[in-house]
Amino acid sequence: MDKDLEKLENRSKKVREIMAEQPPFYIRYGSLVILLILMTIVVFSYVLLNDS
Repeated sequence: MDKDLEKLENRSKKVREIMAEQPPFYIRYGSLVILLILMTIVVFSYVLLNDS
């Protein structure tokens, strides 16, 4: 615990501000959107290929 506190204290004010900020929406949910797109492609491919 002391080492974590020491590391935080050694960082500059700008770095602490950046670490405290919440990332933008597209960064937070970007991987979820990509996963949903890939899953949709897989499902459509499966349905179209097994249509025969």
